[in-house]
Amino acid sequence: MMDNQDLRLDKVEMRLIEVFIYKELKPGDAIPKETELATVMGVSRTVIRESLNRLKTMGLIETKKHRGTIIKSPDLSAVLGKSL
Repeated sequence: MMDNQDLRLDKVEMRLIEVFIYKELKPGDAIPKETELATVMGVSRTVIRESLNRLKTMGLIETKKHRGTIIKSPDLSAVLGKSL
Protein backbone atom coordinates (compact mmCIF):
# COMPACT_ATOMS: atom_id res chain seq x y z
CA MET A 1 0.00 0.00 0.00
CA MET A 2 1.25 3.48 -0.88
CA ASP A 3 1.59 6.07 1.84
CA ASN A 4 1.06 9.81 1.48
CA GLN A 5 4.75 10.44 0.79
CA ASP A 6 4.74 8.01 -2.15
CA LEU A 7 1.61 9.63 -3.55
CA ARG A 8 3.14 13.10 -3.19
CA LEU A 9 6.34 11.94 -4.88
CA ASP A 10 4.32 10.45 -7.75
CA LYS A 11 2.46 13.73 -8.21
CA VAL A 12 5.65 15.79 -8.10
CA GLU A 13 7.34 13.37 -10.51
CA MET A 14 4.51 13.82 -13.04
CA ARG A 15 4.52 17.59 -12.57
CA LEU A 16 8.29 17.69 -13.12
CA ILE A 17 7.89 15.84 -16.42
CA GLU A 18 5.09 18.26 -17.38
CA VAL A 19 7.37 21.22 -16.57
CA PHE A 20 10.16 19.76 -18.72
CA ILE A 21 7.71 19.24 -21.61
CA TYR A 22 6.22 22.74 -21.18
CA LYS A 23 9.70 24.27 -21.26
CA GLU A 24 10.37 22.16 -24.39
CA LEU A 25 13.54 20.72 -22.91
CA LYS A 26 15.41 18.36 -25.22
CA PRO A 27 18.04 15.72 -24.40
CA GLY A 28 21.17 17.50 -23.20
CA ASP A 29 19.26 20.56 -21.90
CA ALA A 30 19.76 21.46 -18.25
CA ILE A 31 16.70 21.39 -16.01
CA PRO A 32 15.89 24.22 -13.57
CA LYS A 33 17.66 24.20 -10.19
CA GLU A 34 16.15 22.29 -7.24
CA THR A 35 15.39 25.52 -5.37
CA GLU A 36 13.52 26.98 -8.35
CA LEU A 37 11.51 23.77 -8.84
CA ALA A 38 10.68 23.61 -5.12
CA THR A 39 9.42 27.21 -5.15
CA VAL A 40 7.35 26.75 -8.32
CA MET A 41 5.77 23.53 -7.03
CA GLY A 42 5.33 24.60 -3.44
CA VAL A 43 7.17 21.60 -1.99
CA SER A 44 10.45 21.18 -0.13
CA ARG A 45 13.78 20.62 -1.85
CA THR A 46 13.83 17.18 -0.21
CA VAL A 47 10.68 16.18 -2.12
CA ILE A 48 12.15 17.61 -5.34
CA ARG A 49 15.43 15.76 -4.75
CA GLU A 50 13.64 12.44 -4.14
CA SER A 51 11.49 12.91 -7.23
CA LEU A 52 14.54 13.77 -9.34
CA ASN A 53 16.30 10.65 -8.03
CA ARG A 54 13.32 8.57 -9.16
CA LEU A 55 13.48 10.19 -12.61
CA LYS A 56 17.22 9.39 -12.74
CA THR A 57 16.46 5.75 -11.91
CA MET A 58 13.93 5.72 -14.77
CA GLY A 59 16.63 7.04 -17.11
CA LEU A 60 14.85 10.32 -17.89
CA ILE A 61 17.51 12.64 -16.48
CA GLU A 62 21.16 12.40 -15.50
CA THR A 63 23.66 14.48 -13.58
CA LYS A 64 26.67 15.79 -15.46
CA LYS A 65 29.74 17.31 -13.86
CA HIS A 66 29.81 21.10 -14.29
CA ARG A 67 26.42 21.09 -16.08
CA GLY A 68 23.98 20.03 -13.39
CA THR A 69 21.04 17.76 -14.13
CA ILE A 70 20.13 17.33 -17.77
CA ILE A 71 17.39 15.68 -19.80
CA LYS A 72 18.44 12.24 -21.01
CA SER A 73 15.25 10.72 -22.45
CA PRO A 74 14.24 11.91 -25.93
CA ASP A 75 10.51 11.38 -25.39
CA LEU A 76 9.25 12.61 -22.02
CA SER A 77 5.62 12.76 -23.18
CA ALA A 78 5.62 9.02 -23.91
CA VAL A 79 6.77 8.37 -20.34
CA LEU A 80 4.08 10.69 -19.02
CA GLY A 81 1.45 8.82 -21.04
CA LYS A 82 2.61 5.42 -19.74
CA SER A 83 2.58 6.59 -16.15
CA LEU A 84 -1.00 7.88 -16.15
